[in-house]
Amino acid sequence: MAKAQRKTGKIDRDGLTYRIFDDALALATTLLRGRKDSGAGKLRSLAEATRGYAASMTDLPNLRAQVASASEGIEGLADYVLHTDVEHMAGDA
Repeated sequence: MAKAQRKTGKIDRDGLTYRIFDDALALATTLLRGRKDSGAGKLRSLAEATRGYAASMTDLPNLRAQVASASEGIEGLADYVLHTDVEHMAGDA
């Protein structure tokens, strides 16, 4: 069934409508968009805390490098969340 037909509320061969699904998906997308900024901010805070922890590991240079690398990965994840559409993230998942 074409997407345009789903938007009009026409019924598919099983007697179910797609409009409810489309509306629920649109609502979920709207809610997630509002939470993206908050989630990205929390990830940035975690990255900063991880960087600080890495800097304190003066007597364990190998582990320090690994923790610093993890903080960069978390920062990258924050950028991804902030700059990627919810639909694209769902596809990536």
